[in-house]
Amino acid sequence: FQLLQRRFQEQVKELEEKQTKELKKQRESMAVSEKIRRDTWMQEKSREIKEMTVKGLQPEIERLLSKHKKELQRMEEVNGLELKRQRDALAEAHERSMNEVRERMLHERDRAVEREREAAS
Repeated sequence: FQLLQRRFQEQVKELEEKQTKELKKQRESMAVSEKIRRDTWMQEKSREIKEMTVKGLQPEIERLLSKHKKELQRMEEVNGLELKRQRDALAEAHERSMNEVRERMLHERDRAVEREREAAS
């Protein structure tokens, strides 16, 4: 029984490590894509600013900053919702995996008990 329990604990630990790595990989991927998007946006806005006249520059900069701030808030909300969805999906998958492992271990234990009964008979 201790061997089964130890194997179960090892499997649980492996699943947790795997899910932690996957979440980290997804976060890094999102960070890279966000940086690329932000860099592209900054290059485009820099080009637009250079093309503007000095006279109209200040109102346009204020408008762009406001627009960018709103866009950034919206993207943060979207990213937050996406991270929550991914976390929920990972938690659900983890729970399913844990239940499957638990059921398999219980079944193996029951079979082992049954074999011991048969051997004792």
